[in-house]
Amino acid sequence: MSSVPPVPAQTSNMIARITWVMVLRVLIVSALLGSTIILHLDATAGTDMSPRFLFAIIATTYAMTVVYALWHRWGKWLTLLGYLQLNVDAVLFILLVYATGGVSSGFTFLLHLWVIVAAISVGKRASYLQAAVSSFLLIVVAVFMSAGLLPVLSDQLVFMPGSSGTIYFLLVNVVSLFLVAVLVNILVDRIELAGEGLRREREEKKVLRVELEDARRMAALGRLAATLAHEIRNPLSAISGSFQMLREPLSKDADNAALAGIIEKELNRMGRLVNDILDYTRPAKPFKDRVDLHRLCDDVVRLVRSGLSDVDIVLRNDNASPVHVDVDANQLRQVLWNLLVNASQAVKVDGCIEVRIELADRKAVRVRVADNGTGVLPDNRERIFEPFFSTKDQGMGLGLALCRRVMESHGGSIDLLESNDPGAVFVLTLPLGSCEIEVGHVE
Repeated sequence: MSSVPPVPAQTSNMIARITWVMVLRVLIVSALLGSTIILHLDATAGTDMSPRFLFAIIATTYAMTVVYALWHRWGKWLTLLGYLQLNVDAVLFILLVYATGGVSSGFTFLLHLWVIVAAISVGKRASYLQAAVSSFLLIVVAVFMSAGLLPVLSDQLVFMPGSSGTIYFLLVNVVSLFLVAVLVNILVDRIELAGEGLRREREEKKVLRVELEDARRMAALGRLAATLAHEIRNPLSAISGSFQMLREPLSKDADNAALAGIIEKELNRMGRLVNDILDYTRPAKPFKDRVDLHRLCDDVVRLVRSGLSDVDIVLRNDNASPVHVDVDANQLRQVLWNLLVNASQAVKVDGCIEVRIELADRKAVRVRVADNGTGVLPDNRERIFEPFFSTKDQGMGLGLALCRRVMESHGGSIDLLESNDPGAVFVLTLPLGSCEIEVGHVE
């Protein structure tokens, strides 16, 4: 079964505005023309005069409403529909003005009202266009009626002003039409600005609410994790110490030695997990010092490379001169270590990992860690830096969360880049305020 595609928000707003204009015009025209007919019938009681012209305007208004409704249901070229509807209505209003006294008619206010409607329903440009069209039509009617080219209707009671009165009414209406357009656009701008501010405030409050909930959740989780880690660490230390005392007698037998190796490995793993929990729940304040970024990366690469036999790790430096950064060297080493270990676990045999130091328009220094491994699934990209989220069978998912916390404490960031190539690309960024490029840098 096919599903109906969602309507874009902009199209939906236009549909709602056009609908509002259609309903408004029918209500206004019906009420005003109906009252005009009633008053006219009272004024012409006992005469042969009949408001045929007014009836023609009413019929045309409702006929055009049917056309607009069909177009509206079609749902295409709605902006054109808005312009057409506004300008056709301007013509109908001018005909009403012509039938009720020309530029001195009380119904000229409808032209001003439709300038406001144009600004709200279609936009600023439409309001100025509506004012220009209405002014042009008023001038044409005034000139033609003054010259006798548009005679007073025989079935209407119309009192024509003199030439000076016509100029006065014409000048007042034309000036007021454009003045209304200017003022309504100022008002629309302020309303839109206020609405944008309210939307932005709601979004900020929503973000703050989510962050507050996350902070509360993480605080509670951190307290629980810290308590558990503390309670586990003491007996774990006792078990580890006792095991070291028992290991030597056990190592004399091959089977017991193998079991002892497994126990030691798992004890070490549990110790690392406890340390990770404590490091995350009680992060250490960075003690920054000036270090050579290339030398720091080279040390970590050499250390990780020494434990790998089937993975190639390459360090590249796009900067010809040394880049010194103000960082906690131990914390930054730990971040780079975590990324390289994760990458080495993701690549296959004969895989490749590249560490690249590069500059970003002298605004920041970046360390890019790229591998050609299995990569990160799209569903996991948004959660990869969340604490306690892991795609591995072992571990608690604190490695990348700790990396983010360390980078943020240094005023930098860690990001997972989008890439069409296989593997994953992580980028560590330190701002310009935390780094120094020596003279002689090659762009």
